Amino acid sequence: MTQLTQEQAGRLAVLRLVKNDSAAARSAIDFIGDDPLKLELFSDRYKEEENNQNNGYPVDRISAVTRAIDRAKHDLHLFGVCDDRDKEEVKK
Repeated sequence: MTQLTQEQAGRLAVLRLVKNDSAAARSAIDFIGDDPLKLELFSDRYKEEENNQNNGYPVDRISAVTRAIDRAKHDLHLFGVCDDRDKEEVKK
């Protein structure tokens, strides 16, 4: 069996984090790409969102992913990193 690449391992981690919801994973991976910092920030924020939503009801994973991405984007500014899409929004 071959070893997973770093990129494959990151994507698998995202898929597992969102409980194998492929639509939620795709949204997260579109944001994260293969950036380890974005993966860490997203993972932390998603876990927070999942905990906030889990009051005995099923978690709306797409909504949790969307909010986690928004929060992770704000966190990126703490590291002096700005997402390319954020740059476009600032220009508008």
